[in-house]
Amino acid sequence: MTSSNKWLIGMGGALGVLVLIAVVAAVLTSNTRPDLRPEDTPEGVVQRYVQALMDNDMDMAYTYLSSDLQESCALSDWQWQARLPYRLDESQVLLKEVIDYADGDAGVTVTITRIRGPEPFDLTPQVSSFDQSFRLETQDDGAWRFSQMPWPVFRCPIETRIIEPPPAPVR
Repeated sequence: MTSSNKWLIGMGGALGVLVLIAVVAAVLTSNTRPDLRPEDTPEGVVQRYVQALMDNDMDMAYTYLSSDLQESCALSDWQWQARLPYRLDESQVLLKEVIDYADGDAGVTVTITRIRGPEPFDLTPQVSSFDQSFRLETQDDGAWRFSQMPWPVFRCPIETRIIEPPPAPVR
């Protein structure tokens, strides 16, 4: 066997190892869904809401708003305001805290971590993380729903002011 043949066999083995590593990494980092918390819990509702946002199923996400919030904010207005400047499915969302309030409401805090891949002139992945809190209440049917406008919408409908032109100068 010539030295060039040994080199090709060595390269083939190395390439095979790299392909194997890539396949294992892809399987481990694939978008697997976590076990769902019970739907009749505040954290289960938040989990389903965030998953609907990740799936870009805005109609489903809207169903988790309380009836009062839905009455004050039309679906089309909510959908327009809920648009994110990035893909949420590239983020990791972890449950941080669940609080039961004395008035029967509940609070759920999650940590959202977004990892942006390297860009052409900056090969370092960018990581940003923030905590987001949600307030929920039980509806007449016993279902937990958001009692305050949930992230990424903070106020709906947005008030529009009609700006009147200044009065004409008096001569």
